[in-house]
Amino acid sequence: MLPRIARIGLAAAVACTLLAVRAGAQDTPLPPLVAFSHSSSGWTANVSFADPVTEIQWSLAQDGPYESTGFLQTYDSRTRRPLANPSIELDAVAAVFYVRYADLQRNWVGPFAVRFDPDVEIKRFYRSILEMTSRSWLAFRRDMPQLLYYTHVASYRCAVREFRLGINTPTPDRVIGLPPCDMRNPIAIPPGADPYLRISPSVTLASAQLVYQDGSASRVRIFRR
Repeated sequence: MLPRIARIGLAAAVACTLLAVRAGAQDTPLPPLVAFSHSSSGWTANVSFADPVTEIQWSLAQDGPYESTGFLQTYDSRTRRPLANPSIELDAVAAVFYVRYADLQRNWVGPFAVRFDPDVEIKRFYRSILEMTSRSWLAFRRDMPQLLYYTHVASYRCAVREFRLGINTPTPDRVIGLPPCDMRNPIAIPPGADPYLRISPSVTLASAQLVYQDGSASRVRIFRR
């Protein structure tokens, strides 16, 4: 067994090593988290950095030139300066773009490469919307008791491989066809594609389940009139 003073020295050395490793890990810049969203005006990438940033720039080429995203009319509490705009507007084509940020000392960190594939991101984005708004998948209307609407699912159909529906049963036992995904205007329901079913006014319950493009299935949702 080591003498007590040797054990103390060993413990101190281990502690110093751990602190150095942690400090080194903290000194290594983390790549940004990027969330893509789509609207009628096009695609937007929202970037988030782990460290305080005083400015964000981006470019389609690693060597630049880089363009600033600008600043929002609000303060960043971590930097006590105007908040760097985290949004980048993108064209609807697959690409790799590069982002970098200025730290508190105005040193540039990066660039970080970010891959953008609209075909992949539309499925991911629309799935997140469907999961957050599952109570809107189906709708009974008092003014039209003979119709059951699934407009919400039809609008975000690019994320859906199969739409299952049950009438007066808690088990979705039929498959409802949806229009194909149109990347030129993915949220639009094409003319002639009516997003509803004709049902008996006596129907009191409907069930719905989505199978997403990756093959995973949602939980069954129950809708009552």
